[in-house]
Amino acid sequence: MNKKIWALSLLCMHTLAFAQTSEPLTHLNELAKAFVTNNTPLENGDRLEVQLSQGANELQVEQCSNTIDVSLPPNATFDHINTLVMHCTGPEAWQVYVPVTTHVFTKVLVAKQPIPSNEVIDEAMLTYGEQDKNQLYSGYFKDMNAVLGQVSSGTIATGSVLTKHNVSKPILIHQNQNVAIIAQKGAILVKAEGIAKSDGAMNDTIKVYNPSSKRMIDGIVISGSSIEAL
Repeated sequence: MNKKIWALSLLCMHTLAFAQTSEPLTHLNELAKAFVTNNTPLENGDRLEVQLSQGANELQVEQCSNTIDVSLPPNATFDHINTLVMHCTGPEAWQVYVPVTTHVFTKVLVAKQPIPSNEVIDEAMLTYGEQDKNQLYSGYFKDMNAVLGQVSSGTIATGSVLTKHNVSKPILIHQNQNVAIIAQKGAILVKAEGIAKSDGAMNDTIKVYNPSSKRMIDGIVISGSSIEAL
């Protein structure tokens, strides 16, 4: 047999033998999914997806004859897992860093239709959509009651996630508005006139000037014309 053909045959046999004894990526994926699932707290209705990242396709390690331990890299946390350490405890004794992609999908409130700026939010404008929590940098709402009656801070496009940045509580008291200052201690109720020094929504704390005492006080907005002194 030609020496070049013989050498090529040996190389092919070696490659085939290695491929037959390589740890299957499907097994590594199962290990990754089990580890991440067991260490990721999920809320009711959340859906977790875990898979090896594209870079893991280049991994070729000898099939482990014993348990493969899975852990986080040093100094890593469970907040957002993107790399795992896998260690073969068998005589093969290898250790590799495995890149993984994780997604935690949850149902959040999104705009069912375009919502103009300064529009009072009602139920007909809202629906639920599934979003990746890792991408919800601006936060989100899950409770519809927390959004109803609030006002859009700007135009909200269809499908956009509702957050504290694009909806806000309606302003009840405006700067320089005359307001009633209510102070109560036990059964004693005292009322005075004041001037709001800033805008305020329900339950906001604002500064109010009391002309009678010539003092600035803090008060909680309790209606469109009253604040409760702190």
